[in-house]
Amino acid sequence: MTCDRDPPSPADEQRFERLPRERAILEALADPIRWATLAVLLEDESPRTGAALAGEVATRIGDGTDDEDPVSVERVRLELRHVHLPKLEAAALVASDDATGRIAPGEDADRVAALVTDRDEFPEALPVATDPCGRAALEVLATRDEPLPLEGLGRRIHAVGAVDRSLETVLIELHHRHLPALASRALVEYDAETRTVTPLVKADDLPVAER
Repeated sequence: MTCDRDPPSPADEQRFERLPRERAILEALADPIRWATLAVLLEDESPRTGAALAGEVATRIGDGTDDEDPVSVERVRLELRHVHLPKLEAAALVASDDATGRIAPGEDADRVAALVTDRDEFPEALPVATDPCGRAALEVLATRDEPLPLEGLGRRIHAVGAVDRSLETVLIELHHRHLPALASRALVEYDAETRTVTPLVKADDLPVAER
């Protein structure tokens, strides 16, 4: 019997090997389906078939009772097989048994147990917090109480070498992408006219993986 999932892609394996371990784990979780998959598997740590896992994940992310937008178990099963399980396996967050076709928590799953089991819903800050530039912006702002000009934030990020990009590129990405995304999740307030950022979260509130 074979597992109901594609193997991890070489690109994913190489990417997760290059990233710092904490960031690799958070990036692997930065999707509602992958987050729900870990939450389901960590509830009792019982291995599951791909079909059984898909059913539980679909229930977790939406019970399917909304006729306008039902969550399709078959869609989730296909996405798990071709996209999400390979990424989670490359990050050592799930393990698949080719002999039984069952999927279980991986060797690093315990490092994110609190992040996925202590919450009822997908943490919306996670996708932003796993991008190097967005994460660096959060980390800088989380240490401050007062507003910070966009250029000042960009210079701090660039100075510490958090991203391998020019200062101009960092400022453009912050203004057009990261700060609006962080503001939409109530992590910062961003006045695009004055280009001023006001922090709304502290360092202890940022999503992290166990070391």
